[in-house]
Amino acid sequence: MNNKSHLKKLRKNIVWPHSANISYYGTKAPILINCHGSTYTDINGVQYIDALAGVANVNLGYGQDKIIDAMKNQLDQLSYNYSSYSISVPELELAESLLNILPENMGRIFFGTGGSEANETAIKLARQYHYISDNKKKHRIISRKISYHGATLGALSATSFLVRTRAFEPLLLDFPKVNAAYPYRSDDDELDLGVQLAQEFEQTIKNEDADTISAFIAEPVVGMAGGAIVPPSNYMKNIKEICDKYNVLLIFDEIITGFGRTGKMFATEHWNVEPDIMTMGKGLTSGYSPLSAVSTSKKINEIFEDSDSAFMHGITYGGHPVSCAAGQASLDMYVKKNMSNYAVTKGDVLINAFKEFKHNLIGDVRGLGLLIGIELVSDQKSKKPFKLNQEVGKFVASKSLEKGVKIYGGKGAEPELMGDLVIISPPFVIESTQIDKIIEVVDETISSAEKEFL
Repeated sequence: MNNKSHLKKLRKNIVWPHSANISYYGTKAPILINCHGSTYTDINGVQYIDALAGVANVNLGYGQDKIIDAMKNQLDQLSYNYSSYSISVPELELAESLLNILPENMGRIFFGTGGSEANETAIKLARQYHYISDNKKKHRIISRKISYHGATLGALSATSFLVRTRAFEPLLLDFPKVNAAYPYRSDDDELDLGVQLAQEFEQTIKNEDADTISAFIAEPVVGMAGGAIVPPSNYMKNIKEICDKYNVLLIFDEIITGFGRTGKMFATEHWNVEPDIMTMGKGLTSGYSPLSAVSTSKKINEIFEDSDSAFMHGITYGGHPVSCAAGQASLDMYVKKNMSNYAVTKGDVLINAFKEFKHNLIGDVRGLGLLIGIELVSDQKSKKPFKLNQEVGKFVASKSLEKGVKIYGGKGAEPELMGDLVIISPPFVIESTQIDKIIEVVDETISSAEKEFL
């Protein structure tokens, strides 16, 4: 390995950071060499608790021998396959395993390499489905304000996250947006809000011309864009009914929420709603290898099968046999060890502790399972956000990292409407002593932020 000083020099100017300021990346980003369980270690020997599980993807923790061994064994057997010409055994086996745990209406799987790619695939699948169904005008996607569906241009067009979209707006497609299901920012009763939002969605379909609307895409629980926003209990069923009424496909973006993160294998199970398309990624391999999946309903599959139409979409490393082996090993652990229950019990400890905090800048604590958000506001009563130049969320995250705990902190998707966000989403294998440490550090750093900004 290069010496430490050389690695720090390299950090400054040879790699593009992903969605991070170059100044931070070049001087402060930890350079990692080792990881195990829920911790990782940098080149200086400093150990951190990863209370974000990578980016909410390392659900099963680092150093799982069963996943590592499965990948090594697959490399010895078949190291690559391109799915246009042939199909690998691991790809078939993982597809079968996924269909055994997905909603009953699902029937086919398309494998890719990441979440953005999965949502891009879903948008194209919906478009081609309508095209070969002789609904050729249906091409636009309705999505929600306060949302993030990926970095590629189609997925970004369905995104409403100011800091991620504004530089690219001339390139983005004209996709309509409806209001987010955001109970904290509403004065209405939860069930009334669920009805009102569905009515708004239906009116938007009418206003935009139902004959042009292909699909509606939503995260069942809004992740990084909104800080674990949980919708009203009647919202998803109301939305599904309207989608069916206007022949609009329902796409659930389960990139973050899938594979036990919210306490169910998939978040859709909280509301017993079956989407037409579901996108998955992140926890599918628990971060051990790049892989995403898109599942389609039997209704969609039949249209393609009856017309013998090829889905005109291919990805070089989609369904890579080594990644599929990692996915199968991960899925075995999720199912056999009932990992969703870990998210419930450990998530309850964290969220209940956060709700006990006595800080004037905490506006809301919310989430499901081990996807937890804290919204920070300048005034609890009015719910007034902090000024745009007051980076309170980033302050909390930075101070937490200094204390050895990695969390997410930053502005929400609509910073003029919502408070700063702190997000905690640790691996399911997080230990009780580490949970205690997370609670202690988040408490201390929010206290420091209160002194700094109030």
